[in-house]
Amino acid sequence: MAESSLPVAAGGNSDSSGSVISSDGRFVLFLGSANNLVTNDDNGKFVDIFLRETTNGVTRFVSVNQSGVGGGNGHSVSPALSSNGRYVVFESEASNLVANDTNGVSDVFLRDVQNGTTTLVSVDNAGGEGNGPSTSPLISGDGRYVAFV
Repeated sequence: MAESSLPVAAGGNSDSSGSVISSDGRFVLFLGSANNLVTNDDNGKFVDIFLRETTNGVTRFVSVNQSGVGGGNGHSVSPALSSNGRYVVFESEASNLVANDTNGVSDVFLRDVQNGTTTLVSVDNAGGEGNGPSTSPLISGDGRYVAFV
């Protein structure tokens, strides 16, 4: 799986906020601009999304770029988490989280943490990019449904 994770003994070197906890308490999802929470966070000036597994202390990089070896080239915000912690939806200004993101506005993405894949969710019926910003994503507890504005 092309995903960065790192057990962190000390705190982050910058702010974190927007925490969401899975229904079983196993996962904590949060925003942060710290660049020492995972091994490949190379986009220092942007807010990223992280998922901390409380049972093993591993922090995963959710808003990772499409190559899996760095961060997005824009801010990622408004995360939501499925009940079991497998799926994370979020809004991002980044254009390098998936291939062919060229609309220049915020999009909604779904990250499958288990499989290490990111999918653009805010598409039209033909699968094309939205022609305006997509924001405020929510996900059903089972991860089957995603809603956004």
